[in-house]
Amino acid sequence: MATTLSELHQSLRRLRKPHKKAQILTAYVEEHWLSQPADCLSLAQQALSLAAECDNPEVARSSAYWAARCHYALAQYDRALSLLHLNDPRQSQAKEDTAREVFRWLLLEGVCYERRRELEQAQRSYETALQNSRSRADTLDEAQALVNIALLDCMRENYTAALRQAGAALPLFEEADFHTGLDEALGIFANVYHNLGDYPAALEYNERRLKLARATDNRPAESAVQANIGVIYNILEDNERALRYFEESLEIAKSIGLVSRKAFILRYLGVIASETGDYTRAGPLLEESRRLREASGQNGDLAILLNEIGLHYERQELMQEALQCFADALRISEAIDDQHTVAVSLMFAAQTRRAIGEVEDALTLLRRSLAIVERLEVPAPEMLHKLHLNLCSCYKKLSTPEATARAFDHHERHFEYYQAFENERKRQMMLALRLRLETEEYDQKLARLDHAITDLRGDLQSKTQILAVSFEKIEELRVLLHSLAKRIDQAIESSASRDELSEQLAAMPNEIRRAISTTTELQQLESVFEQNHPMFHARLIERCSALTTREILICKMIYNKLTSKEMAEVLNNSARTIETHRLRIRKKLALESDTDLMSFFIGLDLGKDTA
Repeated sequence: MATTLSELHQSLRRLRKPHKKAQILTAYVEEHWLSQPADCLSLAQQALSLAAECDNPEVARSSAYWAARCHYALAQYDRALSLLHLNDPRQSQAKEDTAREVFRWLLLEGVCYERRRELEQAQRSYETALQNSRSRADTLDEAQALVNIALLDCMRENYTAALRQAGAALPLFEEADFHTGLDEALGIFANVYHNLGDYPAALEYNERRLKLARATDNRPAESAVQANIGVIYNILEDNERALRYFEESLEIAKSIGLVSRKAFILRYLGVIASETGDYTRAGPLLEESRRLREASGQNGDLAILLNEIGLHYERQELMQEALQCFADALRISEAIDDQHTVAVSLMFAAQTRRAIGEVEDALTLLRRSLAIVERLEVPAPEMLHKLHLNLCSCYKKLSTPEATARAFDHHERHFEYYQAFENERKRQMMLALRLRLETEEYDQKLARLDHAITDLRGDLQSKTQILAVSFEKIEELRVLLHSLAKRIDQAIESSASRDELSEQLAAMPNEIRRAISTTTELQQLESVFEQNHPMFHARLIERCSALTTREILICKMIYNKLTSKEMAEVLNNSARTIETHRLRIRKKLALESDTDLMSFFIGLDLGKDTA
């Protein structure tokens, strides 16, 4: 497979058939669409044209899918959805062959709707994908659909549902040993606690993700998680740790060519430098991040970055430069229909206009921003209280009776939304605490269940070994009895007198006694026990050296969870004899009558003298 564009073009020159060229192009796009979305979009469109030329629906659908992914990476969600709907595999005649293809189609469709904030449409796509995966009994796809639904629940701030979906996905990913999925599911837990303000829990889950990334040598994931940890430490105002994690993440991003990750980290490093007054360092970092975002065509992230650069200029009182950045962010966010970023850009621009005395212009911008925020599907009380506070400040500057009345009205609304924001924050903190307690309780139950399963497996192994020895003994006795019956028949036929027959039969009882002896089998059982519990015998003798060999053997059988009846069968004794042995053992070990012997022996084996 071609790894560079020049190698790709060389490969294409050697091919004549259009569908082969389309397949080569699509394979390259599949590998590089995230790092080179603009170039890969052009290549995917070429593949789509070639597929149409040779009338190959399968290649056409594949090319359309990867072209849609490139549009998605470029934040061109409308175009991505158009391509998906025009080349929908559900319209194919070969329904069974396209079931898996339909699944990935639905996931991409859902993600595009999600980015457009059309959450109901996204929910329908994900739920259909979930049904698709379950109809095929594909647990890995089921887990992926659950993760996407959980991410959607996070956007709606329905954190309980998000953790429930992620929790359902986690064991499916673990069963399949799918590390990327595990990271995604753990990432949902980390993001939920981050959003709820429970930063210790968020750090805990991110540390688990970091450990997983390092264990699997997943450098991109390691870089991403380190950046997330850096963000949390930045929020906690621990700039030293934040910078350390950001710099480690940046080093990895540079070494493996993660342009988007590099741009993200440079932005955060620039923001930290700007907020701490180190403008000389902040400027180049933010501009380098901007250059990378513009080169990659990731307009959604570029708009957010431009707002940050605008705030950086505003801190230096470079108001015109700040206004230009906010205007650029507004233009880009409007082009990609990112209403939330549109509202934020308008609010920042209004704050700058008010600072330079252009109050009327500031009011116009704030009203536009307010109208957008009030229409958002997800409530934004924090944004609303900030907007009303800004409107209050602007009307106060006008110093007219009407403006004063409006300022008072917006102050009331600001206080109302601030209270709502604070109440929501407190509710989220309580929810975070409850979710942590539920998660810890679930983990404890899971640990107890794992311990019980381990015990059951050990019990099953012991019983299986005993059964194997017993079956071996039964088979030996069966062979012996068959041999004795044959010899008796022969003796009866060949013996001339009664005395001669008695002499031949006299040796047989001793053979039978030797055969029913359990000595060899018991030695085998003891050998197996010693392999599994090498320290038990020594610890038992150390506790009580007065135990007989038979009593020690019975102790080992009790440890292996054999009942008195089962021990009686193995030892050729009566159950009553075994009970007598148990009483003697209890007396010699100086144990109370209510002490459970099996639990005592397990504790003794673990080095805990429980009596």
